[in-house]
Amino acid sequence: MSTDLSNAASNSARNAAMLEANYARALSVYPGQVIVDLKALRDNMRTLVERVSQDLQPSQNAPEVMGVVKADGYGHGLVPSALAALAGGATWLGTAQPYEALRLRAAGIDS
Repeated sequence: MSTDLSNAASNSARNAAMLEANYARALSVYPGQVIVDLKALRDNMRTLVERVSQDLQPSQNAPEVMGVVKADGYGHGLVPSALAALAGGATWLGTAQPYEALRLRAAGIDS
């Protein structure tokens, strides 16, 4: 049994080293860069809120729209994405994991 665990640990370490080397090699060939336009995120949310508000009757309340910022704002940054969504009119923020919601609270966001 201990031999199986030892082999598994050895294979895991070897796989991790290979993945790390492949990642470093890929970055040298395909250096990635993402430029996040937070104003565009804000404006997209604003457009969404405006569109869902268009067909409301005068007696209806304004719609509540959720900006989903799970997975670190889909890789765009949790807090900046949340602030952009709120600036665009989102009334709720959605996360997939409790720790993400706690990070928003720690940043002073309580929507």
